[in-house]
Amino acid sequence: MERLLFDPRAKRVCAGLWGAAWLGVAAALLLPLGVSTPGRSDLVGHFLLFGAMAFGAVGFSRRPGQLACLALATIAFGTALEFAQDLVPYRTFEAIDAVANGVGALAGYAAALLVLYFVIRPAEPRYGGAAP
Repeated sequence: MERLLFDPRAKRVCAGLWGAAWLGVAAALLLPLGVSTPGRSDLVGHFLLFGAMAFGAVGFSRRPGQLACLALATIAFGTALEFAQDLVPYRTFEAIDAVANGVGALAGYAAALLVLYFVIRPAEPRYGGAAP
């Protein structure tokens, strides 16, 4: 199972799934949803969604600098999606949602770094030269 961490094909699959997940995130934030949430409980959803997106980048990106760039891109895209909600008639921009997106992305990035340093990097000497 650990060998999959270093298989270039697995990294490409993870990158493709991450890109497809972004399409799902955009659809979820821009399409009308008939779901009402009590109070501000949707903030937890924003936090978890963007945390998962930032964390998911560790599946194909193994450099801290790359992960940081992808985390910043996650924050930027989350903020852009919030502004885009203001352009559709059935959604509204809320700054607090953009903040929840950004904080979630930072938490996901921190979790990705922990996995990178404590799981992936220690396994690299054993499996880093995995056959394609």
